[in-house]
Amino acid sequence: MKFKAALRYQLVELLQSAVAFCVIVGAVVVAVCILTGSLWFQVPLLGVLVVILMLRLPLSLFSDDMRFLLHMGLTRAQVYASSAVAFAVTALLFALLEVVCSHALGPAWMGSSSFARSLYGIQSLGVLVDFAWMFGANLAAALTALALAIVRVKVGKKWFLAGLAAVAILALLVIPAICEALFGNILPLAEGTAGLFGVTAAGADPTRALFPFAVAVVLAVLAGYFVVKRVEVRA
Repeated sequence: MKFKAALRYQLVELLQSAVAFCVIVGAVVVAVCILTGSLWFQVPLLGVLVVILMLRLPLSLFSDDMRFLLHMGLTRAQVYASSAVAFAVTALLFALLEVVCSHALGPAWMGSSSFARSLYGIQSLGVLVDFAWMFGANLAAALTALALAIVRVKVGKKWFLAGLAAVAILALLVIPAICEALFGNILPLAEGTAGLFGVTAAGADPTRALFPFAVAVVLAVLAGYFVVKRVEVRA
């Protein structure tokens, strides 16, 4: 199998999952409209569901895809490149879909579905900024999850879950405890995190979040490529 064929195979697989997601969300919207007797129905934070989906897909699909594509003659680097491109295209399509829903179809339909609009409280957010923010969030989520999926293949499910638990404890308990010990509360940590994504006392600027998204993408790509070359896949 050549690289283009592998990419086509993964894109079809991801697009099928994307279509299934849209059908499910659409069915829920239609059902609520019928039950409430209202023609319009706003989906709160639909973008959150999209980001969760982008986190979930690599963890669900990559292991089997890697085993199959290696069996078909691709190298590990080619498998990673194909996967990364396929997820990037999927992230792009979902970002475009959200922009269409949020802007082209009008606020009465999906006005509250834009993740960036809801998060920053800026209903007048421009189309390009909205698209760039959502694409950055989707891409960072997908490639980070892809790197995690590769690590899971490398170390095994048990060690992978143990590592996630350790990271969760560090992020939710240890770091806040250190911050509280140093400053008396976790307010500096909360303000620093919010400021990193463009939320400050002076106002909200969604474009500032594009930098941490870009950093996450670069780190995820480097980590994924480094680890995938050392993965041993059992038949």
